[in-house]
Amino acid sequence: MLSLNYRRILIDIIGKIKATRKAVLMVTHDVEEMVELCDSITIMRDGKVVAERQCAETTPEEVKRLMVGRELSGSYYRSEKEESFEDEIVLTVEHLESSFFHDVSFNLHRREILGFCGLSDAGIHELAESLFGVRKVKGGTVRVVKGDTVIKTPLGAMKANIGYVPKDRDKQALMVVDTILNNVCLPAVELTRGKMGFLNPRLQKEVSQKVVEKFEVKTTGITQIISGLSGGNRQKVNLGRWMIQDKEILFLDCPTRGVDVGVKSYIYKEMMNAKEQGVSIIVFSDELPELIGMCDTLMVMKRGRIKKVIKRSEGFTEEAIVEVML
Repeated sequence: MLSLNYRRILIDIIGKIKATRKAVLMVTHDVEEMVELCDSITIMRDGKVVAERQCAETTPEEVKRLMVGRELSGSYYRSEKEESFEDEIVLTVEHLESSFFHDVSFNLHRREILGFCGLSDAGIHELAESLFGVRKVKGGTVRVVKGDTVIKTPLGAMKANIGYVPKDRDKQALMVVDTILNNVCLPAVELTRGKMGFLNPRLQKEVSQKVVEKFEVKTTGITQIISGLSGGNRQKVNLGRWMIQDKEILFLDCPTRGVDVGVKSYIYKEMMNAKEQGVSIIVFSDELPELIGMCDTLMVMKRGRIKKVIKRSEGFTEEAIVEVML
């Protein structure tokens, strides 16, 4: 997933290649970008070609329908124009400082979806790692209000009922050469612990099977190796193993990176379900449509600092956000 500035560089390079009368083959899940940049599209589903379209004669909606094999009812983003969350503050970040960001302070409310965006040097992904305790900071505090807990390590974050989905699922999150069962149970020890404190194989199987069924993971079973799953199904396991634990706070870094529109739609639905159940979510993303479509509050970062805070009711527009980012 490229940030906005690198994406513009790539688009410029593609344009220059086309100008020399050379061909470009683009493989992407970004349907809107594909329809805008390409001349023709070949659409595949379940490993087979299902349709071919000229971009001038199709729409993103038709391409999405052909990709997933069904109509995606309406927009898969939120429909309401107003932010909606409770007054209760669940997480406070005060003057957080590192080599990648400076003096970052904000509050997260119960049932709020808070988004962070910025160019490649904005530091949003490093901020995500720091909030969960993966990356050390030079100063400042990350505090969970319930229990007055200061987060300094991933273990401390998990004990404070926080879940974290990193940007790179294969390198930072999942054990790709291990089973679905072991990947699900690794961060869910409390759910699979027996009466004597040891891991209970029966509970491990039950929890893993629950993730597979609840999140509709296409697999041969919970003993299947992660590397044998598609990118979308890997991300369902990655997200599901946290959501199955009823975490009160979730940090999601590029939650729909490298997945098709059908899985995107499913992930957005699960985010809204979690929000309705009282979960607070922070989303760090390079996709502005995703943030505009899902967030209550959006924090725009530039060169490591929060430059502007925008509420949903104030009207999210790509133009206004990009102007701040640049």
